[in-house]
Amino acid sequence: MQLNIKDAETHRLVSELSQEIGLSKASAVKEAVREKLQRVKNARDADVTRRLAELRVLTAQIRERLPKPLPTQQELDDWMYDEDGLPR
Repeated sequence: MQLNIKDAETHRLVSELSQEIGLSKASAVKEAVREKLQRVKNARDADVTRRLAELRVLTAQIRERLPKPLPTQQELDDWMYDEDGLPR
C-alpha cells in the first residue's frame, strides 16, 4: 500500500521525526498518527465524561423541582387525554 505525500514541509517534518526517534520514515509516520489518534480519542472520551456529569447535575436539579410524590401513570393519562382517549 502506498501513501504519496506531495508537501515539502511534511516531508521535512517526517524526515526530522524519523531521525530524532531512530525509526524509518514509515514507522515514524505510523507512530505519530497512532499517538495523535489516541490523543483525539482520549479528548473525545473526556468530553463525553464531562457532558455526562453536566447532564447528571441537570437531572438532579430537575428532580428537585418535580412535585412530590410524583403523579401516577393514571393521573398523567387523565391530565393528557380526555375520556375518549384523545389528547387534550
